[in-house]
Amino acid sequence: MSLLVAHVWGQCPHTCATNRLTNFGFCGVDAKFYVHSLFISIFEPDFLNPAGAVYLGGCNMRCSFCQNYELIEKPRDGKTFSPEELTKYILYLQDRSKCIEWIGGEPLLYSLQILELLRVCKQRLNVPQVISTNLYFNPLLLEVLSGVFDLWLCDFKFWNEDCAIKIASVNPDYRFLIEMNLRLLQELNEDFLVVHLPLPSHYDCCTEPIINFCRENEYPLLLLTQYRPEYKARNNSKLGRSLGAEELSRIISKTRELSYYVIY
Repeated sequence: MSLLVAHVWGQCPHTCATNRLTNFGFCGVDAKFYVHSLFISIFEPDFLNPAGAVYLGGCNMRCSFCQNYELIEKPRDGKTFSPEELTKYILYLQDRSKCIEWIGGEPLLYSLQILELLRVCKQRLNVPQVISTNLYFNPLLLEVLSGVFDLWLCDFKFWNEDCAIKIASVNPDYRFLIEMNLRLLQELNEDFLVVHLPLPSHYDCCTEPIINFCRENEYPLLLLTQYRPEYKARNNSKLGRSLGAEELSRIISKTRELSYYVIY
């Protein structure tokens, strides 16, 4: 592997040390693009609609409530593309969209492929590139990608480490890495939004501390209110329900303490 390839693929906290040129990592993908869908989405926050959505398979987290769980369980069921092949579809989407949004799964697993695609079609791109990421990577990857994306949508799923480990199968460094990466994005002058999806029964342990963290650091927050039990959460005693009206009202009231927020 080249130094750049090893450097970029070595930034996942799972450190599976897989040579993705010849094998599959913990994430389930290798060096190809596995595209599960390409379409014009009108279901994003208003400031992104319509978005040219690119859904990529594979993830380095295992959230039991994932709404795109088929991208995790069968990441390579997507259609394979080279960067050159995918370019024509990206150009088609941009002519009909406000932005191109890279979504997963976890699109940062495809950092090298995206960099190559943007290199191939850079002179023809004329809409913002948006990355929707779980941000669960070592900070060196963000330094490599500085200036590549116009907007980062950064999931901050859990504050409590036990919740993160139990629900998403991450390492005990989850919150440490998310906080560090948000600080780094700020230092790199990247435009970003912290994205939080409140989970039922997780206000005190996760949602309230994350909102307080955003307030203390003056980070803009995109609050998602459309949680529904999917995947393994359907059979979970705490996660197997939607947010109640009183619960949601409390969350929205807390969010309005922030200077910069979007409720969606």
